[in-house]
Amino acid sequence: MIPRLLVPLALLATSFGLLLNAPANADTDGAAMSLSVDPHGLTSCPQGKEASGPEPMFCVPTGGQFTLQVVADGIPLDNGYAIAQYWIHYGDELGDQSANGAIKSSSLKWFECEASTYLITNTDQTGDARLDSFSAWCLTTLFGDPSFYKGVLYEVDLTCDGGSHVIDLIPYGEAPADDNGAAFIEPSANVVVPAVTGAEINCVDGTSGECLSAEQACMSIGVVAGGSLCSSEVDVACDVPAGNSFSVVVSATKPPGAGYEFAQAYIQFSDLLTYIPASDPSEEVVWPEGFVIGYESSSDHVNIAALTGLVPPRPISTFDGVLFEFMFECSPEPSTTTLHLLPYQDPTAGSSGAMYREPQIIPGVGSLTLNCIPDSDGDGCPDYREQQTATGSLTSGGLRDYLDPNDYYDVLGPGQSLTRDGVIDLANDILGVVLHYSPQGYPPYDVRFDRGPTIGASHWERGPPDGAIDLANDILGVALQHAHNCV
Repeated sequence: MIPRLLVPLALLATSFGLLLNAPANADTDGAAMSLSVDPHGLTSCPQGKEASGPEPMFCVPTGGQFTLQVVADGIPLDNGYAIAQYWIHYGDELGDQSANGAIKSSSLKWFECEASTYLITNTDQTGDARLDSFSAWCLTTLFGDPSFYKGVLYEVDLTCDGGSHVIDLIPYGEAPADDNGAAFIEPSANVVVPAVTGAEINCVDGTSGECLSAEQACMSIGVVAGGSLCSSEVDVACDVPAGNSFSVVVSATKPPGAGYEFAQAYIQFSDLLTYIPASDPSEEVVWPEGFVIGYESSSDHVNIAALTGLVPPRPISTFDGVLFEFMFECSPEPSTTTLHLLPYQDPTAGSSGAMYREPQIIPGVGSLTLNCIPDSDGDGCPDYREQQTATGSLTSGGLRDYLDPNDYYDVLGPGQSLTRDGVIDLANDILGVVLHYSPQGYPPYDVRFDRGPTIGASHWERGPPDGAIDLANDILGVALQHAHNCV
């Protein structure tokens, strides 16, 4: 091994091809790198549309910008890595701006990388004066330990101009990338060439959440987590920490122009989500003039209907807002699934699908991709939030250890539910700790509300439960994190 003080110089030299040790064997040493797309730029793929090759397919609205992600799926098993580099070839039709630059922006997500060493290059491989390839590499913190990070390394913004395109992730040693291709480089300057997977991008017309015409009535589906709304009217994907609770709302985003006296919704979901019914279905009706008249649920759907009155003539409502709200819980493990608001006469929903009445109007509806994102320590704050290092990121969950379950004091969700919601607030978390005050460890002591004394320089760095819920460690500890929000 190269002595530590020489490692940075050796690694920097590798970028010029001076000290690289060629791959010693044909296997990948467990290393793998792939391309993905941030779900927030995606839309629904047309029914029956299938990938043309082995690469995963992602559908993006034509003319829309999307964020391509370079992901470390597997890393060198024994030694970690000090440099991660990649080369993508995306062709002429994914956002080339010629003189303006094909890449609108690129960003570094590998939190252990030294930002000052982040090098990027645009190239024109076909010689037609249109940029079509992009490469980058970065070095871990100078004189630091090797990285064993797995996850999104880099992001690149592109634009979907039309058609279907395969983006190639070209490995080290293959043309045209050659020595700049996808690779992990160990501190010894050994090159580990990962197994690589590209991506197929389909540019499709329309977005998943828009009304079909200016005249049509609409209903939207949304996710509320941490006080923030993610709606099918403006979003295609929403993020919730794995294991956390959230609510799903159905809104009259464009009610019938003449008003309505009846509204009905049908939400379909997968077994990756857990529906938590209210004690009474009437509690799930938010529509101010609405009274529940029908309700039914199972492990994969919930259906509800409401009227403005039980006896004709019924009042006519012109309400524009949330009609119904349901409580759900994300899967305990990271996952991706879809929430569908199905319309009336849909093959699955039948006569229970979304509609307004009178007269009967079938609204435009939407769907949402829901990402239950990694929360390795299960404290209610996802890994990527806790790995933030920027000054001021504390209030959004940053400057923490994503493997420490005690440094984010989220203990209760909405209505003092024992499912965390990613937000530290007064009504649920601070009051929850106060209500379990027990300096001697007797009832109402509950270990879920207990944190130990500080173990680091920062007030949120707390030890494991110490058997007592007191003022100095617990009540003050949670109060100092008031309004911190990881959603």
